[in-house]
Amino acid sequence: RRKTTTAAAAATTNKNYIENDQNTKPIIRNMLISYIQNNHKSDINTNLLDAATSSLQSSKEEVGGYMKTMDGWCLLEGLTHIASAHDGKLRPIIEQHGPPPFYFDAKLSSCRHQRSVGVDADSNSRDILKDNKDTFQTFRSLCRIIAGQQLAGSAAKAIWARLLRVANGATPDNPYNLTPNFILSIAEETTTTTNGKEDGDAIETKLRKPAGLSNAKVKSIIDLARHYERGDLSDHFLLGNDDGDRNNKTDDETIRTRLLQVKGLGPRSCDMFLLFHLHRSNVLPLGDLGVRKGTGKLFDVKGKGRNGALCEKKDSELLKSLHEPFAPFQSLSTYYMWRIADTVAF
Repeated sequence: RRKTTTAAAAATTNKNYIENDQNTKPIIRNMLISYIQNNHKSDINTNLLDAATSSLQSSKEEVGGYMKTMDGWCLLEGLTHIASAHDGKLRPIIEQHGPPPFYFDAKLSSCRHQRSVGVDADSNSRDILKDNKDTFQTFRSLCRIIAGQQLAGSAAKAIWARLLRVANGATPDNPYNLTPNFILSIAEETTTTTNGKEDGDAIETKLRKPAGLSNAKVKSIIDLARHYERGDLSDHFLLGNDDGDRNNKTDDETIRTRLLQVKGLGPRSCDMFLLFHLHRSNVLPLGDLGVRKGTGKLFDVKGKGRNGALCEKKDSELLKSLHEPFAPFQSLSTYYMWRIADTVAF
């Protein structure tokens, strides 16, 4: 049997970094470039791929902007950091599972859209999102999170596709008809019955039933649309200002506070939005069971929950202390906790 580390001991041990590790960064760099070549070679600019491939021994900046996330931080730097923390405890897990694919998928989606409208595909992703004429990317991202709440990955994708089809046949590749105005037009519509009476049942017949949503999720999406209509939420507020300064952006806690005012958006939904859709680097969703389960497995610790499970509230300080060395890239350590726990990320 494995020897289980006590919670008190775990909180004070395994916090040392491998300073100036000469081996970690080249390994991570090779892993990233191999992933790009094997999965996205046909999707990205050939010159960019060649530049990344030829710079295995160069600085992170020379690997190319393709290594940067939508929020502007460098994926190579972040993965190297968490692979070196805790005496390299996560490094074999990172090598086994590869980089988080959603960082690349988001950039490719942006680049494909920009190429279709004649914008430089090598531009930074945040600038791409702000430069195009679509001003409701974050609205759709939040709608997707609401629609997928309490559903497994495949079911969540199916419900999302159904919700898009309601918006005049929108699809995941062409989702632009799903806007706050579209949702509110249904919410405010009255229908005429066969006997000539007005009936406010358009929400049921044109939104809830065809999208396969619960009443609670429909109310949440409508409330979200009203927040956008009032200007409480917007791409400008959530993605950042338009002056090109990436440091001049809304901080995570301000975003959380604003999102929690929307019916049906709880702390975990806010964390998922920050992590997957805004690519914020330091999100640690302690309320997520997979994160706690993966943390327990990685560090071989037991908590104060049932059967020794780590508890969100009772073990919060322990969880924070174990992940603190991964900061400011706890979003990456969160991803690998899911992999360790064999939990499918949304």
